Amino acid sequence: MKQRRKKISFLLVVPYTIPEYSGSGMNAFNFARFLTIEGIKVTLLTFNRNMKYLRKEWIDNFLIRRILYFNLNLVSKILSLVFIIPVYIFYVARNKIILIYGGHIIGYELILLFARWFGRKTIFQSLLIDADDIETIILSKPEFLKKFYKKLFSRVDIYHSINSNFSSRFGNVLRKTDSILEMPQGVDIRVFNPASDDIRNFTRDQLGIPVKSWVMLSVGFMIPRKGFSGIFDVLKDLDIPYTYIIAGEFDFPKGHFLHPYERSSSELIQKGKELLGDKLILAGPVRDIQKYYQIADIVLFNSLQEGLPNSLLEAMSCGIPVVTRNIPGLEGFILNNNRNCFIFNDEIELKDRIHYLYKNKSKASKISSTSIQEIQQKASFQNVLSAYYQRLFTTGIEPEKTA
Repeated sequence: MKQRRKKISFLLVVPYTIPEYSGSGMNAFNFARFLTIEGIKVTLLTFNRNMKYLRKEWIDNFLIRRILYFNLNLVSKILSLVFIIPVYIFYVARNKIILIYGGHIIGYELILLFARWFGRKTIFQSLLIDADDIETIILSKPEFLKKFYKKLFSRVDIYHSINSNFSSRFGNVLRKTDSILEMPQGVDIRVFNPASDDIRNFTRDQLGIPVKSWVMLSVGFMIPRKGFSGIFDVLKDLDIPYTYIIAGEFDFPKGHFLHPYERSSSELIQKGKELLGDKLILAGPVRDIQKYYQIADIVLFNSLQEGLPNSLLEAMSCGIPVVTRNIPGLEGFILNNNRNCFIFNDEIELKDRIHYLYKNKSKASKISSTSIQEIQQKASFQNVLSAYYQRLFTTGIEPEKTA
């Protein structure tokens, strides 16, 4: 007998989402779109800092609800709780599964408490090692609050660990592993997929990139943590013809959540232009980022602190060879050096990896094929959704499709 379908709905809570291009915000947006296409009801809950955006907005058939929040000073932040708490209660009560993206969400503790009160299923996903992994969160609290936070996180239904180091740190402080789901955060393989030569050439022409140019791409905010300064130092002496594109925000005016990096971003841009000249293209924030992956020959990652970059999964899903700094917790988890990527430990190795891929097109092709296959098998949004259901429901419940 077929198991009766029950109505399942998702609430995704994220600090930022479009039109602000944070990695977690874009991943949450893409997952919301995926769930909607699957016929599952979803609401994306985020914040409307200082009334910059619409309170409610429907995009791709799902609702983005932005909670009014004033972050000008401590008093305004506290007063903002008047707007935040009722919205949390309302949306937690209306949804069955609550997915919280990271420990930088204002009052995420309240969401977890309200979810328990209403009997909702909860998923918590840390985003950045040494920032919001569970060990760092708990140890940063005053002694009298540590017990509360341990109890709070021990009652989460799923701790979605996107890096094996997150799992270890969770176990270090909570001494339990049964709630850990260790897998990538996922990528929409219907959107991020390889392009044919015709599409690749057409897109390059659209973007003003020479068809025969060897294109290296990086995706991310122009901030020091992303390691662009080191990449510039390597590329300035590179003895091969290339174009280097950076797709990501670099203008952080007052009120932007990355405003403290405004000066360092300007300094990075100046250094890049001085060292690379017209070989450097700053694409700025890009909504349809898959177009840039599809025209690239390789993608470079030199981040000094990460969890699991969404852009890494997206590049691999598009079949673009990835050259990445050794990110602790990822090798053997999603990355396999010399099989589905190239890993480097310093700038000398980075330069060697770039040269090798430029001269060995057959090796680049093998890495491309392997990365596509492994992302499809291990890291698609469908994999993530299936894993959630297996963990949250033991009776084979399927989500009810919306009309």
